[in-house]
Amino acid sequence: MNRKATLRAILLSGLSILALTAPTQVLAQNANLATYDEIIVTAQKRSQSINEVGLSISALSANTLENRGINDTSDLVSVVPGLTFTPTLSGPPVYTLRGVGFYESSLAAAPAVTVYVDEAPLAFPIMTQVGVLDLERVEVMKGPQGTLFGENSTGGAINYITAKPTDSFEAGVSMGFARFSQVDAKGFVSGPLSDTLRGRFAFRVVEGGAWQKSYTRDDKLGDTSQQAGRILLDWTPTDRLTVGLNLTAWRDRSDYLANQLQAVECANPLNCPFSNYPTAPQNARAADWTPTWPMRVRDDFRQATLRVDYELTNDVTLTSLTGYQHLKSEKYSDSDAMNIENLDTRNLGKIESFNQELRLSGETGPVNWVAGAYYSHAKVFDEFYYATETLSSSSPIPGLPGFTSTSTPTETKLNTYAAFGNVDVSLTDQLSLVAGIRYTESKRDFGGCTRDLDGRFADIINILQLSIFGSIPNPVAQGGCVVFDENFVPGYVEQKLNENNVSWRTGLNWQLDNGTLLYGVVSKGYKSGSVPAVSSTSVVQFTPVPQESLLAYEVGIKAPLADDKLQLNASAFYYDYKDKQLRGRIDDMFFGLLETLVSIPKSRVWGLEGEITARPIDGLHLSGSITYMETEVRRFTGIDPTGTVTDFAGAEFPYSPKWQASFDAQYSWLIMDDKRAFVGGSLTHHSTSYSTIGAYTDFRIRPYTLIDLRAGIESEDGQWRISVWGKNITNKYYWNGVFQFIDTRFRLPARPATYGVTVGLNF
Repeated sequence: MNRKATLRAILLSGLSILALTAPTQVLAQNANLATYDEIIVTAQKRSQSINEVGLSISALSANTLENRGINDTSDLVSVVPGLTFTPTLSGPPVYTLRGVGFYESSLAAAPAVTVYVDEAPLAFPIMTQVGVLDLERVEVMKGPQGTLFGENSTGGAINYITAKPTDSFEAGVSMGFARFSQVDAKGFVSGPLSDTLRGRFAFRVVEGGAWQKSYTRDDKLGDTSQQAGRILLDWTPTDRLTVGLNLTAWRDRSDYLANQLQAVECANPLNCPFSNYPTAPQNARAADWTPTWPMRVRDDFRQATLRVDYELTNDVTLTSLTGYQHLKSEKYSDSDAMNIENLDTRNLGKIESFNQELRLSGETGPVNWVAGAYYSHAKVFDEFYYATETLSSSSPIPGLPGFTSTSTPTETKLNTYAAFGNVDVSLTDQLSLVAGIRYTESKRDFGGCTRDLDGRFADIINILQLSIFGSIPNPVAQGGCVVFDENFVPGYVEQKLNENNVSWRTGLNWQLDNGTLLYGVVSKGYKSGSVPAVSSTSVVQFTPVPQESLLAYEVGIKAPLADDKLQLNASAFYYDYKDKQLRGRIDDMFFGLLETLVSIPKSRVWGLEGEITARPIDGLHLSGSITYMETEVRRFTGIDPTGTVTDFAGAEFPYSPKWQASFDAQYSWLIMDDKRAFVGGSLTHHSTSYSTIGAYTDFRIRPYTLIDLRAGIESEDGQWRISVWGKNITNKYYWNGVFQFIDTRFRLPARPATYGVTVGLNF
């Protein structure tokens, strides 16, 4: 779709929204309008109508998720204003809300947007790799979180609420078959096991779907092989005691997707035999990878969460939330986007984490309050192995064979302690004050180094020392560390990062007689510091970055109009951002430009959001959203993609499109007394963004507009459903990121047009 067509699509979406917002008096007089069901959320750790919560929240029901084909967290970008998703080169996904995100591939990196399941944190992004199944709804809270939820985060929180065990027997199953021979099967069984015990079992299996093709040989890649299951048990031995157990596990044996070569720019031009390697065609499916490299994922995850609620009195409840997560990961990827072994990667990882929250909540007169404490502990092992047979910088000394492999094992230990409190005070019948505070201490211990595996790297380092110093003062043996300090002394690197902070939130909510909510909120949040797990020859690359902080101002409106037949939400926000954590660069003496973590001392974000939903006639559901956002670095000097020291003042953030818009429409009607047909479609638009700080053309993520369609038939009582659907039906070619890694620059392509059929049965 060209630029004019894209602009037309945005204008049509905007006109549709204007057409819905203008004629509210006419809509109120239409007797055929359907009334919305009240949306209940738990964003403040208690059940409330979404129109009573003075926060920017996107709440999506299970029905909405099914209609829109939302199967994992990455799919939420099509329905949540201001959210973007980016995969990293080694697997962990990155979620960015309103320009606030943290692109970092280390397993132990704390995210700027944290994901929860029933309020229990998935503290590390890789734990969200496989989609969450069998949901009641999902809530996305924007802006700094920390006064109520377990993990501090500057960007926001995504909380999945699972479908709970039922008082009567229920079961359901669905089977989907899609393009590229992908099969998606899922189901659940729920009901009472005794008078006081209820249970629910859910599963999902996804197989097939290889959509990538090599453009230099006859080969394909991209099969998914994922299995997930969950057991929920709810026990209510007394009227005051409720115990809930969640046991979740998933397994991923998928192919690791390949990248698309954009350019060859060797770090050592004198040793670059592949400078004429063909770049990838402008086609989503075209990619390349080393045929002998496994290109596979072998990840396993399991989680146990125990929640206990005990009503001490009619107005006070004690809640304990205990969680344990275990993940093992092995990924083989191609980091050069060519069919030769230039920079092929194996990532090994293991995470064990534990978290405990204990809180009291209650209602005392006009005050709803929460007070509690939180503790978490994690041990993370993260190892990067690189096969570098043809890496141009592997031979810095002419005539000497280059090294062929290195390994960077790292270990991280994390401990977090926090105490928090929050009050919601009714000042009058219409005016309420919300205030929260949280004190957090975090401790991070890191150790790691890059090791020479074949002995050649050690030979190179020793010869360089001899040429520089006339002797070899710090000899390196095969298998030894090749990370050097400022005195050129190699060794194992150890780093400690102990931090504390006070996050807070205060806001006013004004509820008008017609149900409209006007709110204003000021909040400050933090995200803990980090140490990168990267292949390195300099201790500088392992330098910790301190915690970042964000002071947020937001005003908004939530307006149910036309007798609750039309809902309009709008907000304006401004973020004062300090010490933003970012992947930057150093100029390494051996490898040229290498990645590390840097801090941006001062930056800012401001923007506007609007959402609208309506049912102008019975059976027709319309929704639309639009976000405009400006991100700006105020003060930062660093190295740009060309290796030049640059003043980045005025530059925009990575992965932060100025415009995001979506529109969805679905119409259903009775075709017989007990059958209903439906048709629907959605449009999603993201404007231009960049995968590096600053607007560098080579790292541009071009704008895209995606169109999805769906149609089907279902029984009036919801017992069965058949649907056909298509995603990205115009086969728009776009990508989620652009990266430069030693010798090559490449793109991360997104999926081409996909279509399929799904059949579902409920009992």
